[in-house]
Amino acid sequence: MRTGSVCGLLIVCVVSAGPVGAVDAVYRKSNTTPAQGTVTEVSKTAITVKPRLGQTIKVPISDIIRVRWDGEPAGLNLGRTHEKNGYLDKGLQSYEKAKSDYKGSSKNLKVDLDFLIARVHARFALTDPSRQDAAIQKLEAFRRAHPTSFRFYETLNYLGQVYLAKQDLEKAKTVFAEMRSAPLKAFQMSADVATARVLLAEKNVDAAQKLFTQVAAEQVQQPTEVSLKHEALLGKATCEQRAGQFDKAINTLDAVIKNASPQDSHIQAEAYLRQGDCLQAAKKIKPAVLAYLHVDVLFSNEKSLHPEALYHLARLWAVVGHPQRAAEAQNKLSEGYPNNPWAKKFAAGK
Repeated sequence: MRTGSVCGLLIVCVVSAGPVGAVDAVYRKSNTTPAQGTVTEVSKTAITVKPRLGQTIKVPISDIIRVRWDGEPAGLNLGRTHEKNGYLDKGLQSYEKAKSDYKGSSKNLKVDLDFLIARVHARFALTDPSRQDAAIQKLEAFRRAHPTSFRFYETLNYLGQVYLAKQDLEKAKTVFAEMRSAPLKAFQMSADVATARVLLAEKNVDAAQKLFTQVAAEQVQQPTEVSLKHEALLGKATCEQRAGQFDKAINTLDAVIKNASPQDSHIQAEAYLRQGDCLQAAKKIKPAVLAYLHVDVLFSNEKSLHPEALYHLARLWAVVGHPQRAAEAQNKLSEGYPNNPWAKKFAAGK
């Protein structure tokens, strides 16, 4: 009996650890064990992995964190690490070097490198308007060249975000409408949240709030869907704030901070940022400073949100009697994000 149990445990361990000689690995949000084996099919909606042992695994794109490809150059993973930690310059250099160094024949790996390079350009563009055109060029090129890539809808998301940052609202709406056609709930929700943000940019607060509320009411299961529900609640809180409903907005944001995953740094950072906005509008300056400080101390890697927090800290630290800390925030803003609209707004005394 004891021998049989041990043998059974060994079989389970071997299968769960992945096949011997696994060449590709798809890391998932829903499972701590990557799907390992050979990627046999890539589509706009899923990656199919054939393990050496066991059944074929089909991973929907909304569940994919990243893919480790067989034979990938060492610099590729270094680039991923740099990008994740917010070192976009180093990340881009590593990706471009990996692309130059790679002499293999894997089309999937080459396509993924092209996407990663385009993604870094997009993330730069969300903090630096001078880089928007270059990002759009990269993303539009990837969109045209790889319409069946598992990165296709993610590319549309970044492209729409850059168009929105550029205030090209019609193009942003067109891109998000295309993303809405994805046959996956997560991307449909993401497109709706993004479209609601476009409506906010158009100052159509009522329509934006209606769409945010609709997404927030969705029944969700997958981790990505849960994050998008929280993102919709952030948008709803912004609408409440603009309507002067500060207490209601703060309660919504408190719920997001409490319920969102601590690892979901973008959601957490934006929640504290919007909490600071609400508290500042309600003339509660010290609590507002504390909210913005959370972004600076805990979420400085969120480059699209960090400059906004620094802008408010540079203004408000002096109001609460800490001019030295105001100067420190100003230096971080001007030196770290010289081309960011928030840095220019501060420099202009607005």
